[in-house]
Amino acid sequence: MMTANQQPQRPTIPPFRRVTVLCLLSCALGLSACAVYPTGYGYANETVVTGPVVRYAPPPPRVDVVGIAPYFGAIWIPGNWLWRDRWVWNEGHWARPPRPDARWAPGRWNQGRDGWRWHDGRWR
Repeated sequence: MMTANQQPQRPTIPPFRRVTVLCLLSCALGLSACAVYPTGYGYANETVVTGPVVRYAPPPPRVDVVGIAPYFGAIWIPGNWLWRDRWVWNEGHWARPPRPDARWAPGRWNQGRDGWRWHDGRWR
């Protein structure tokens, strides 16, 4: 029984449990900031023209947040601007290469005499 002057006792957490929790939180925070940047980006010499000609230049590319690869060998395909009667950002995504030595050549917008034209990205 408690008297009027006594404070209720708070449960104590053992030191090893505090250390374990702090280590797990630190690891989770550290891994959440990881990014995997695959090698082999480059532009193709041959281009495949698939998009319409657009009179207006695309906005500057956005910075994609690249998380941890969902599986071994995944390659990050960067986002790009699409023309849908206005500029719309197409988010980047992870993809499985068609073969182990394949590299992604990102798509790009090129300016020509008649306007801006999209050239598809492709596996090389």
